Amino acid sequence: QGEQLDNIQHHVSLANAYVDRGTKQLVSAKKTQSRTRKWALVIIVALLVIIALILVPVLKSFKTS
Repeated sequence: QGEQLDNIQHHVSLANAYVDRGTKQLVSAKKTQSRTRKWALVIIVALLVIIALILVPVLKSFKTS
């Protein structure tokens, strides 16, 4: 009976370690996802600004023609 209890305790300790490690990985993944989303938004805005800077003069030249 004692050996079985020790075995259960060992498995519970292992499970606890796995859960702790998984929690840390989830926190890290959330930070990475947030940074990635922020950079994607910055890139999209930059591309929209570049497109606007290209289109405005082109459209104005068509309007004056």
